[in-house]
Formats: sequence, structure tokens, C-alpha cells
Amino acid sequence: MVFIATNNWINNFGAFKMRNKVIEDAKILKLIDFNKSKIFKNAGIYTMIMILQKNKNNEGYKFEYIRFLSENTNLNNIHKDVENEKNIEIFYPEIIKHKHINKILTFNKYEDLLEKIQDQANFNLNKNEVTIGIIIPQDFVKKKHIPFLDENINVGDGIFVLNEKELVSLNLSKDEMSLIKPFYTPKEIEKYYTINKNKYWIIFTQSKFKNTKLMENYPNIKKHLDKFSSIITSDFKPYGLHRAGNIKSYTNEKILSLRRCTEPIFTYIDFECFVSNVYIIIQTDRVSLKYLVGILNSNLIKFWLKNKGKMKGNIFQIDKEPLLNLPLKIGETDTIGKIEKLVNEVILIKSKNGCNIDIIEKQINEIVYQMYNLKDDEVKILESGD
Repeated sequence: MVFIATNNWINNFGAFKMRNKVIEDAKILKLIDFNKSKIFKNAGIYTMIMILQKNKNNEGYKFEYIRFLSENTNLNNIHKDVENEKNIEIFYPEIIKHKHINKILTFNKYEDLLEKIQDQANFNLNKNEVTIGIIIPQDFVKKKHIPFLDENINVGDGIFVLNEKELVSLNLSKDEMSLIKPFYTPKEIEKYYTINKNKYWIIFTQSKFKNTKLMENYPNIKKHLDKFSSIITSDFKPYGLHRAGNIKSYTNEKILSLRRCTEPIFTYIDFECFVSNVYIIIQTDRVSLKYLVGILNSNLIKFWLKNKGKMKGNIFQIDKEPLLNLPLKIGETDTIGKIEKLVNEVILIKSKNGCNIDIIEKQINEIVYQMYNLKDDEVKILESGD
């Protein structure tokens, strides 16, 4: 069987059934991965050619994997590039049935290094420690909303998310202010640490506000949200957020992980901070969060996410599943202390509006390399950006 189809079936966490079917009932003869080149002009997906043979007697075997390196592969030159081994890389990964069932598949030349990192791991986050931020169907007024709203409402006006001026204009009572929480966007949240200074506020109404009578105790907020009732699509409309989540996720100590990014961004937060579902929230009492944020921001975890995580072209898609599968390591007490001390130095620099933390990041990376017992040539691979 020969298909050309999306290339993310090998590492998409939602494609377990297809992967297991291929591993159990077929033998992969060859994969030709066009990587970041878009073969179809009108399709926004990345593709590969899959050549499979029906064969259940396939406990262990190797196959040819061809990956194009250019982001702008010339369709007219594909055959020549393969024949001349130009603009491509070729390697021969191994499929072992019992090992790869129910796993994502990462076929690359660094498989031995990735396996070594995995073998060093002694800690994984669990499902209860990783949650998603607030799902807000209507944060601000969009252009598509205008035809359904009054004339004095403009694109960009706040609905559930308000700027300082909008918040003041509502003239809220003390009771109403209890529903107003500090809201942060990616523009305010930086790598490692964020200053406790927000530009926006969110009307934090949980599912109980599906009972509209509760909003009668908050007349000014009710009046505000009533202006947008025709466009609010929450399951708990017109006054409740779609998925607010547990308030402790935003008030307690945590790490935030930006879900879509060109570089992984993990941020330690020790103040009240409400965010949307563009962020994943990590909270655990099994390990120091300052230690953990140092490990998460390391070159080693970036390398793992790029090769074993979920990528969309050059974009990291750091969803819940990649985080749960991270090969984390809890070091000795003195190692934990060293990383915590360095992270505290970063926090101090950030709190004073400083930005140059390169030397400290290098020190953290060096500790992580030692902790995972990496050799010099392995460190070079991690630092090469591949």
C-alpha cells in the first residue's frame, strides 16, 4: 500500500489507533517525509509518502526513512534529490513491535540519544498536575460580532476581559470586584519569571452562573454582559465563562507553559495570575517548582520536545500529552539546590526589569547535562538546535 498523507500520524498523540494498526499488521518498507515543505499548494499540511506491506510477522525490522531538509522543496527536483542524496537525510530506524505499541514514533538520527535521556528519567508529571487555562469564547469584540451588537460597540472592546479604563468605567461595588481577577496574556508573561503587573482583568464567572438569578447580586457586571448576550456562546451563557477551571490553578504557585511557540517558554508564577487556554498550568507538590522550571527551560527539554513532542512545522505544540511524557529527572539534594539558587537569581534579575540571563541559563544547562550523564558530543547535538 502506498499513500501520501499528513506526516504527523507518527507523532500525533491522537493517532494511536492508526500507529498500532501499522505496527501490528504491516511492515514499513519506506517513508519519504517532505518535512516542512508543503507539497500541495492549497493544503496547509505537511506530508509524507508511506510504503507499507501487509505482514504480521514483523516483531523487529529496519526500514529506509528519507527526510527532505529544505522548506521549499522543488517538486521537479524530487527524484534527482533522492537519487543524488541531495537536500535530504537518510537513516534506517528500527521498529520493535512490543516496544512501539501505544507509543509515538520518532524516526530520526538521534534515537540513541533520545533513548539515553529517557533511561535517565525518574519523574513524570501526572494528569492531575497539568491543566489548561480558561476557555473564553468571547474575550474581546471581533469584527464578526459587530452586526449583532449596538452601534456604540467597537472592535476590541472588552467582553469578559477588560482593560483598566473599561474596568473603572463599570463602577463596580466591592462585591462585584470579588469576581474581577488579574488576567495575563503572552505579551506580559516572559520565560522563567513574570513581573506581577497586569494590563487586563477578567470577569471570572464559573459554571454556577448558568443560574442567571445569581447575577442579580452583581448588577453592573450584569448590565455589561447583557450588551453582548447575542454573541456569547459559552455553555454557561450569558454570564458564565465556557470553562473557568479551578480557582486554585490561578491563585496558587504554578508554572505556565505557552502551548504554541517558536521556542518553549516555561514561567514560574508565585502570585495571582489568571490566563486563557493558550497556556498549560503545571502545579505539583512532589518537587520544587523553581527546580522544575529550570529543567523545563533547558536545552535538553527543548531537544526532547522538538524530536519527541508535537511539532507543526517550526512551531512547538506543547499540549498536555507532550508534558506528561517529558523524561524529567529529580537530582540529588545539592543539585536541586544549585538549580533553585540559579532560578532565584533569574527571578531577581527579571524583577528588576533585567533581561540578560544568558550566563545563568548556561550554568543551568551545564548542570542538566551532568545530571543526565551526557558526553561532550551529545551536548553539542543538543546545543546545535537540530
